[in-house]
Amino acid sequence: MFGPRIGIHRIRYCYSALSSSSRFQFQRHSHDPKHLTRTPFHFHSSAPKQDSDDYPTGDFNFEPLTGWKKSMVNLRMLLAFPWERVRHGSVLKIKLRGQISDQLKSRFSRGLSLPEICENLLKAAYDPRISAVYLHIDILNCGWAKVEEIRRHILNFRKSGKLVVAYVPACREKEYYIACACEEIYAPPSAYFSLFGLTVQTSFLRGVLDNIGIEPQVERVGKYKSAGDQLTRRTMSDDNREMLTALLDNIYTNWLDTVSSAIGKKREDIEKFINEGVYQVDRLKEEGFISNIIYDDEVITRLKERLPVKTDKDLPMVDFRKYSGVRKRTVGISGGKELIAIIRASGSIRRAESPLGVRSAGIIGEKFIEKIRSVRGTLDLIKIAFFNTVLMQNENGKKVVQWPLRASNPLQAGNSDDSEVPFNLGESHAHKEPHDPAQLPFPRKYPCNCVPKDVIAAAFVPLLLVEIPPLWCQPIRESNKYKAAIIRIDSPGGDALASDLMWREIRLLAASKPVIASMSDVAASGGYYMAMGAGAIVAESLTLTGSIGVVTGKFNLGKLYEKIGFNKEILSRGRYAELLAAEQRSFRPDEAELFAKSAQHVYKQFRDKAALSRSMTVDKMEEVAQGRVWTGKDAASHGLVDAIGGLSRAIAIAKLKANIPQDRQVTIVELSRPSPSLPEILSGLGNTLVGVDRTLKELLQDLTFSDGVQARVDGIMFQKLEGYPYANPILAMIKDYLSSL
Repeated sequence: MFGPRIGIHRIRYCYSALSSSSRFQFQRHSHDPKHLTRTPFHFHSSAPKQDSDDYPTGDFNFEPLTGWKKSMVNLRMLLAFPWERVRHGSVLKIKLRGQISDQLKSRFSRGLSLPEICENLLKAAYDPRISAVYLHIDILNCGWAKVEEIRRHILNFRKSGKLVVAYVPACREKEYYIACACEEIYAPPSAYFSLFGLTVQTSFLRGVLDNIGIEPQVERVGKYKSAGDQLTRRTMSDDNREMLTALLDNIYTNWLDTVSSAIGKKREDIEKFINEGVYQVDRLKEEGFISNIIYDDEVITRLKERLPVKTDKDLPMVDFRKYSGVRKRTVGISGGKELIAIIRASGSIRRAESPLGVRSAGIIGEKFIEKIRSVRGTLDLIKIAFFNTVLMQNENGKKVVQWPLRASNPLQAGNSDDSEVPFNLGESHAHKEPHDPAQLPFPRKYPCNCVPKDVIAAAFVPLLLVEIPPLWCQPIRESNKYKAAIIRIDSPGGDALASDLMWREIRLLAASKPVIASMSDVAASGGYYMAMGAGAIVAESLTLTGSIGVVTGKFNLGKLYEKIGFNKEILSRGRYAELLAAEQRSFRPDEAELFAKSAQHVYKQFRDKAALSRSMTVDKMEEVAQGRVWTGKDAASHGLVDAIGGLSRAIAIAKLKANIPQDRQVTIVELSRPSPSLPEILSGLGNTLVGVDRTLKELLQDLTFSDGVQARVDGIMFQKLEGYPYANPILAMIKDYLSSL
């Protein structure tokens, strides 16, 4: 969770652990309960958890277009926009290489987007103009969950009866994991194949820090929370070794089982082949791992022979980016009347945009909350308003509900600003159960004397037996626009306060409609914090999640200052004013005690909220917390995740909870569509400085937000710079060092 950002856990080619140095600052909101009696507020996420086997699978069933639907598709294609026109018999060519983002990308953005890859494969299955898919698979820089999602959509495409082949000039375990889902696999004679197995690496800097005079003072809560180990230890701890071994075994076992099933070989034979260290392409063909050894142009020639293309004509091919412009409606994939919103949350969590004016990467808490509220509308404010009502008795002794409000109320115009307006909501709305406001999962939304008038109107529409102008009723109708919401998470965590605020908003949304969390590569620490506010959590079998723990600390730079001749003096008022300001000395005993207690306090809050959200006892949650990172499969067996699957299963579960029949089509509304930045537009026009721009933006953002007091809940994530020409350990270490200043 805390410390300079230096990667420590690396599962080969993709995973590393991040940490960041700062202090937690959580505050509990409390209100005087003496004169208030409140109704319990029931969230979807607090309901008893359903067995994973009872949830719909969301499996894809291909149904060919016939009759009038087929005629309508042909008509739409005749009338399609120029950028949607594709020659009949075309082959869709997709190049899978480098980083794959879980976010939607703008037209000018470089790189691959998982939603676009999956959507293009779905459209190609139904598009009568597409006869096959040709995958170019090169070295990938993403996690196993994204790889699993792509593989699933390739298998779904094959249900259409169309051909899909793979060409792999460079191949490791992830690339082959995708390729073996295709009907045929081709490789050039000089292909780089390295199916040698998987590794986990951890780095330790304690010796380096000692040599330069830096003393790390780290407080850890959770025996598996090893994000500070690279600063304080010289070797791997037994607990960390246990956790990483379990992660590695799960990934390796899953790879062996999947590949053996795909190519029809025994698992023992595949493992033996890996242990032989085979790198010759001809051996791969002999053993049945690839179909043939040919070049790219020869693959195209074979496709031309197998597809209905005249020999004197070129094979018509459509590029991935061009095909992304084809609408689903054009190929006959239509949605239904019911809308389900998807809000994507990818990257490290930050509370606000960078003050430097540079667009911040990752999850911006303020923007995410805006999207949540746009889905929620004002429906939750009805319940919040009902929460803030006061039990009173009328002259007949009957209980009624009243809410003292000032004259901003549009229903009582003409009162002075200082007058209180009692609202008689009737006996039928009187609360029947007391509820301690200190135990509420959120503070009161508005004080009684400053509720905006539009909120009052929206809140009392269903409660007051009075006629309200239609304009005031509009927010209520808007809140019913979406039948359910899916929070798609691909985050290792980040700012603890932002994580908590987003958790609260997700919980509020879950009070009014079904909310499903769908995990991508990683949803650990702050990423899991967000997910646990949903009514159900869906993860891939190899998603990295959990990491419910705390690490916080600071550096004592006293010896380093002596070596370089630097001096710093501090004047302070207050016993603990120098707790984090005095980096030239170690903690005093009383400061160390306070620091440890604050970390314990934050851990208990995190753990207890996880227990509440997952309907578990605190003792039971403690067994699976302790900062341990789990794969999605293991997390499901321990109650941290409800179901295993991808986005399609999350949609199926959302339909179930929203009482929408599984065979009825729904419209998926993406609320995270980006607008292109100026550097992205320039790159789309041919600018070659994209890599430099990206690196500078990340450095500026990290420098801006590393202020020494930001609480962070970081887990495992990918090595950002890996897979790029400028990726090297020295540059990465410089970046990590600068971001910790």
